[in-house]
Amino acid sequence: MIRKRHWKILVAAGAIAFALSAGAQAADVSVVFSFETFTSELTPPNSPPMQALLDSELHGVQDITSAVSTTPFSISGPFGESISYSFDGNTANTYMFTPAPATNVVVGQEFRLGTFYLTDGIWFGDADATFEIRTVSTDPALDNVMFTDTLRMVLNPFDPDPRTSADIYYLVNERAAAPDCLVYDVVDPDLIACHSLRIYELFDSPILPRVDGISNAGTIEIWGMIDGLELTDYENPTGGLFLSPSFTQDPNAGPGSAPEPPMLLLFGAALVGLTIARALPEGPSPTRSTEWFRARRSPGRYSIRRALSASTNCQGSFKTPLRNAVTSAVAFAVAPGS
Repeated sequence: MIRKRHWKILVAAGAIAFALSAGAQAADVSVVFSFETFTSELTPPNSPPMQALLDSELHGVQDITSAVSTTPFSISGPFGESISYSFDGNTANTYMFTPAPATNVVVGQEFRLGTFYLTDGIWFGDADATFEIRTVSTDPALDNVMFTDTLRMVLNPFDPDPRTSADIYYLVNERAAAPDCLVYDVVDPDLIACHSLRIYELFDSPILPRVDGISNAGTIEIWGMIDGLELTDYENPTGGLFLSPSFTQDPNAGPGSAPEPPMLLLFGAALVGLTIARALPEGPSPTRSTEWFRARRSPGRYSIRRALSASTNCQGSFKTPLRNAVTSAVAFAVAPGS
């Protein structure tokens, strides 16, 4: 059996080896994070609140009651690393991002960007919080690379099962980049694009005693890589937060499980990670395309063909052995019974 961590190590090792062979240098990278806008709407049959508040790191408490009369409504930031929104004294919804310490990496190497702390409160509609992540490094190739996305909260109707009642959170652009999670989840079962976050509501949370900020809250690590700046995986959910392959009310719906791919097919996919830096145009891109996602993540033949094409762009003495390695992997991976 190929464990997920072994697969990640294989891909990471291939990507790092290729980057180093191409002359890339490792350097410390940290990230700067900020929530930029907050958008929501009053969903019937909810009535307008007496008072709605938005609290943020940079602006403190703002009374947004008048804005709620326009549906949908949007409040502009930047807000900093944290925002919290509530109405009429109800439990607040809180989002906080804590950047990870600086990490020594090369282009294409996966590393921890930071950790989200999320509290699920009471609100009168779905809500979007756009955010921006920017890298900081002394290496120009790793510095000032930008990523933007939207953290969306979707209200779930009540269900006797607390897991089914748990509200849904996901990254909008990441989700749009992966239309076929049944395929991608074979390679990496923690892909951000293929999973929603669920957070228990306070009143029926199974985490006892029920304490606001604990029973209805949790943390999740965000991992990514600089190739542009791409988010890759969720890691280590804690507390009242759990991962789901579903984006509907039922947390057990979604693409479902799939058998692990054979070793040689994983090896072919690892070579994609090793060669993809040469296959993509130079320069940062704020969001990944579906083609990029398929080329990097899919364990199927599209990835192998992409790897073969990418290897022709390699320069110097590394080109021939890389091409030969990819060709050998393809021969085994597509052979009958593989």
